[in-house]
Amino acid sequence: MARTSRIWLARILADFVSTERRGTASPRAPWLLVDEGNPFLTRPAACLFEHDGQRQTVKLNWVRIKRDNLLPRVQTAIGAGAAGYGVRRVGGGYWIALQSLMSNHAADVVKAVEDQKTALRDAPFVVLDMRGNGGGSSSFGRQIAASLLGPAAVDARLGPEGGSACEEAWRASESNVNNLDFLLRSGHGVYDP
Repeated sequence: MARTSRIWLARILADFVSTERRGTASPRAPWLLVDEGNPFLTRPAACLFEHDGQRQTVKLNWVRIKRDNLLPRVQTAIGAGAAGYGVRRVGGGYWIALQSLMSNHAADVVKAVEDQKTALRDAPFVVLDMRGNGGGSSSFGRQIAASLLGPAAVDARLGPEGGSACEEAWRASESNVNNLDFLLRSGHGVYDP
């Protein structure tokens, strides 16, 4: 493997396929093959794909694009794979879609889970789909866990509700950081007090 190929592979592995941050790979994926002018990296000329034992090499045809044209496309791609909101039957189980913990829709999902908790607890499986979730109030997550597992189980794992000075934990997720980075790159993240 050529040195530049190894460098690109290391970049991909470090930035996009980190086992510690698997859930954050998706928002960064649109930036995977964007050449930002790093003089120490040579752009790859081709990608080798392997599927079912078959290999295919695809030549990469690099083109210039103005940042003003690129950024909206990248931002659109980052939002792909969003879970949406709601509780629905899927086969013999249930699918809980909770795209954000900072939306009014999150409270509706929490209520739907509580209303259907008996059926959800009896189901052979329940999927909690949080694709696209960039963080928010832990209170919604705790309420869903209590509906699914019972308050005693949640308290045993997380401690009793109200047992700390901070009722809710808020965090800046990697998606939040990526979005701020996007805003700064696009010139929309200028703060002037």
